[in-house]
Amino acid sequence: MGYEMGDQLLEKIEKLKAQRNAVILAHNYQPGRIQDLADFCGDSLGLSIKAAETDAQVIVFCGVQFMAETAAILSPQKTVLLPEKQAGCPLADMITAEQLRLSLCRTSISANMSSKEPAENSYSGRDIAMYM
Repeated sequence: MGYEMGDQLLEKIEKLKAQRNAVILAHNYQPGRIQDLADFCGDSLGLSIKAAETDAQVIVFCGVQFMAETAAILSPQKTVLLPEKQAGCPLADMITAEQLRLSLCRTSISANMSSKEPAENSYSGRDIAMYM
């Protein structure tokens, strides 16, 4: 059975949110009790965009590391907190930044050498930015 939050804990969370000018984001896969106390629930990018649009100075992201990183990129002037710092995503962990750079570099070189048209599996910077 999961941990149930009592009224006292919920009041403390609300008080801290007000004191710290914080917004709580919960990804769709978070348990209902976490979603219930969140200001916004949804997908990772949508939540990061929503947080950037708020006046909150602190973003509490109930999700995984890359989600908090996205929020930090979109809101560099805000503090982003990840309640579970070890929260990770197996899919995101399948490739390192260096492997991605090498793959993009190879794809770009290959496309430029064989044709004036981009390779099927190449993406423009704009395409990549849409997924970040």
